[in-house]
Amino acid sequence: MNRKTTRTLTLCLFLMVVANVAMAQPFPPAPSDGAPLDGFASLLIVAGIAYGGIKLKRNKN
Repeated sequence: MNRKTTRTLTLCLFLMVVANVAMAQPFPPAPSDGAPLDGFASLLIVAGIAYGGIKLKRNKN
């Protein structure tokens, strides 16, 4: 290839890379660790575990 063709191809390749980078969208946000539990939900879970434990204890006797 002659020098002019090499320069033209290099310039085209460079411009395609620049256009691709300029039009690219940002990465999506990282997934979160899940929804945070508020105080009432935590208390409800603890109360359910305690109630189940009491029921199991009463059924054994």
